[in-house]
Amino acid sequence: MYTLPEITPQDMADLLVAALEGGINYWADSAIPESWPSEAKYASDVLQFGAAITIQADGADYTLTAENFELGIRRAADHHGQSVRKFIDDHDSERADSAVQFAIFGELVYG
Repeated sequence: MYTLPEITPQDMADLLVAALEGGINYWADSAIPESWPSEAKYASDVLQFGAAITIQADGADYTLTAENFELGIRRAADHHGQSVRKFIDDHDSERADSAVQFAIFGELVYG
């Protein structure tokens, strides 16, 4: 039986750091947590505690959740011809950007 590779909360946080600190800055106007769970120390942690991040671009708001980010990571790994684990382990800001774009747009819109 085939099982999908697990994406841990730390994996998501690591990719989100890369996205927020440089990956999406060329197209996103802002990325703000919709709420700040008490357990979250950083903005990159809020997804793992059930909060979402609102990303504003071109005057529209898009919602990043743990669920759509996981899907975005899987789609970005496939797009880049890598396994999910290799994509996560070898990510950079460009790859993190693509994961966010696949998560909120369903495709690469920028870059």
